[in-house]
Amino acid sequence: MSAKSKLYEGKRKSGSCGEFGTLTEPESVFGQLKNNRGFRRFLLRGIEKVTLEVGWLSLAHNVLKQAANDQKRRAAILQ
Repeated sequence: MSAKSKLYEGKRKSGSCGEFGTLTEPESVFGQLKNNRGFRRFLLRGIEKVTLEVGWLSLAHNVLKQAANDQKRRAAILQ
């Protein structure tokens, strides 16, 4: 067994990658951007432009999150 496969085997057994040994996203925000919003790659090149694009993605994520919380709060008040 190679050193690389031993490293992955150790991670699987320790439970850091989940019960079935699948890789997990370290931040839920990135997982939501990738899976729910369909973000796969940056459209622009250059550190300034990528920083701006990440800012827009973060802003959109926070606005959608706030809207969902507001909607839940309004539904709880109406009940």
